[in-house]
Amino acid sequence: MSHLHENIFKAAVVVALALCLFIQFWKTSFWPFSSVASIADAVIVRGENTITQSQYDLHYRKKGYEGSNIPWLMYGTAWKKENTSKLVKLAFSKGFRSFDTANFPKHYSEADVGLALRDIFAEGVERKDLFIQTKFTPDACEGQPADVHPYDVNSSVSMQVRQSFQGSLKNLGVHYIDSYILHAAYSSHEQTLEAYREMEKIKEEGGVRFLGVSNFNILQLKMLEQKARLPITFVQNRCLHKYDWDASVRKFCDEKGIIYQGYWLLTGNRLFLRTEPIQNMAMKRNKTEEQILIEFLYRDLGLLVLDGTKSEIHMEEDLDVSRWHSHSPLSNEELETLRNILPSKYDEKTAMKAYFQNQLEGDIDLFWKNPNDGSLVPQGQIKPGKELYINTFHSHRFVAKSTESEEILLQWTADRTRDGDSSIVTIGEKHSEL
Repeated sequence: MSHLHENIFKAAVVVALALCLFIQFWKTSFWPFSSVASIADAVIVRGENTITQSQYDLHYRKKGYEGSNIPWLMYGTAWKKENTSKLVKLAFSKGFRSFDTANFPKHYSEADVGLALRDIFAEGVERKDLFIQTKFTPDACEGQPADVHPYDVNSSVSMQVRQSFQGSLKNLGVHYIDSYILHAAYSSHEQTLEAYREMEKIKEEGGVRFLGVSNFNILQLKMLEQKARLPITFVQNRCLHKYDWDASVRKFCDEKGIIYQGYWLLTGNRLFLRTEPIQNMAMKRNKTEEQILIEFLYRDLGLLVLDGTKSEIHMEEDLDVSRWHSHSPLSNEELETLRNILPSKYDEKTAMKAYFQNQLEGDIDLFWKNPNDGSLVPQGQIKPGKELYINTFHSHRFVAKSTESEEILLQWTADRTRDGDSSIVTIGEKHSEL
């Protein structure tokens, strides 16, 4: 080999090595997931990275959890009863790769989650590509027959944790748990600490990857965090607009690098979903109010979202947030608007009156929008120049359509804060007052 060729060869080797190092750096720094499916919902795959993913990866990098396949959206299995297995498999087929359960027979069927996982694994899915979270529940045996108790109620707290954990491994058919959660604090801080100490031992033995707590108030969380030997990775709480999105706990989590998991997000925030700004944002994008809320919660508040829907359509819509957001994301101004919406002093039981006036030349059909399933319930027809009087409640929604063309002429939400105890709603042209 000539001296020139030798130099060229050496240069090529150096370039190749540099390229390999760059690729490895890029993967570990900017793509913190080890496999396509390990992003929990498996909607975003390599090569289709979106703003949503990179922004949520940033949340985790700030907290030091890059490369850990922690999801941004997790399927919750509470209250599914005999439909648990079917719904878990449906959620998996739609794209969920992360599942939350508990060894708590009153509200969960952990064994049925395990049956679904068995079928999923039989399809060739590897354990490392799923994120499985379960819980030890201090009062899991209360009101339950002895044959379903997850532990011996007469044993020590630490032994109860150990027995419940072993039962979870058996129920789920796995050899480790990604996230193990203390479902609630005991009335005694000493017992809470004893339970967490046993969870720490299980983690040190390799039985779990992360530890967390659920349904903790700020005082309980601070007391445990001060005494914990191993870090608290997750706090899972109800996150409600009327309680300022659990602000004190979320703030503490941000300060300590803890990931906040929010649950009861849709059912518990129905009034927020019906506020004018969120409805306008949904209409602008031809999306649902629930999709807008989900994006706000994980983009702006940094939540890991627990999603317990039983609806196939809603599963698709919720997972779709990570895709459509890259094309029409909420602006910083819109996020700030949502952040600044104050809780209403009225609730869904606050009565008010509405007078719908037809100032058009054609007949109008008026509908009430069912908040549970979105169906339109007929309220009556309004002739030109006439009005329809409705007794309704704060936050209830109505849709007015042309009788002839079925074109939507108006969408209106009853708002006691804005209108007092009565409102005159004029239907004069095609518009939407949300």
